[in-house]
Amino acid sequence: MPVLWPYLLPTQAPARLLVAAVDSGSRVDQSDSLVVASFAASHHYRALARLLKACAGLLRQGSGLPKSAFRVAVNSDLPEKKLAVLGGLGFIGRSSLLVSRRFGPACLIGLLVLPAELLSPGGLSPEMLASGGATSGETGLADQLLAELTPGAGCGACRACQAACPTQAIGDHGYQRPRCLQHWSGRQGCPADIAAQRGSRLYGCDACIVACPYSAGRSPEEALAAEARLLPVERRSGRLVSADWLAGAAPEEVKAFFRGTALGFSWLPTAWLQDQARRFLERKVGARPAGGY
Repeated sequence: MPVLWPYLLPTQAPARLLVAAVDSGSRVDQSDSLVVASFAASHHYRALARLLKACAGLLRQGSGLPKSAFRVAVNSDLPEKKLAVLGGLGFIGRSSLLVSRRFGPACLIGLLVLPAELLSPGGLSPEMLASGGATSGETGLADQLLAELTPGAGCGACRACQAACPTQAIGDHGYQRPRCLQHWSGRQGCPADIAAQRGSRLYGCDACIVACPYSAGRSPEEALAAEARLLPVERRSGRLVSADWLAGAAPEEVKAFFRGTALGFSWLPTAWLQDQARRFLERKVGARPAGGY
């Protein structure tokens, strides 16, 4: 059973500041900050997994089935986008992201894998589960699903994400992962023309998500409701990171700060994060007029 978790975009709410200094009352200067993409500014992945596990617990209590009969998957190796399409939750956009008609691409996908017993006679009826999409009785369902699974087919003539992408990772022939800034997060050897477009981005990029008309047309109310369900520990690390702090802090301090956040995964090395901060500061110095700060 696929579900969606909407999140706020920078155009919908004031950015939350990451406080990296020892003084908890300090604030980061936005002009000297690195930006974390909206999907990772809070640990939405952790929150969604927590809530799905709670749902599984309630179903387990009601059914008497063992804990091992349920599975939760968030940001996993499973084909989450395709499963969300098959669940009627949206279509694959030109950007290769799932585009929900309710939230646009500004949402995460979670899966609650249910045991077959719940869908058998005497278990949960299909009506008790949120189908969210077309039923098998609709004509042309196969053609509809094929179109929704084909990247860009549901976008029509819209090229908003393509025009907004700073590295031309989205083209007429689809999404080119090696040209995406997010692809190079935690990796060395980023081509110079792509690295030049990083700007103040520390992790991730919101450009194609913000540009999507489905994002622009949505109400932020449901994303605000999702935001309210975050635990304090899940609200870290915030959208803005002090470049000076990140560049100069001890690696152990940086690792401790990001531990438990969406930037604390083992595949995102501390050294890479600090290198991005140093490169950002070098670019800022290089952009200043000679002799002036």
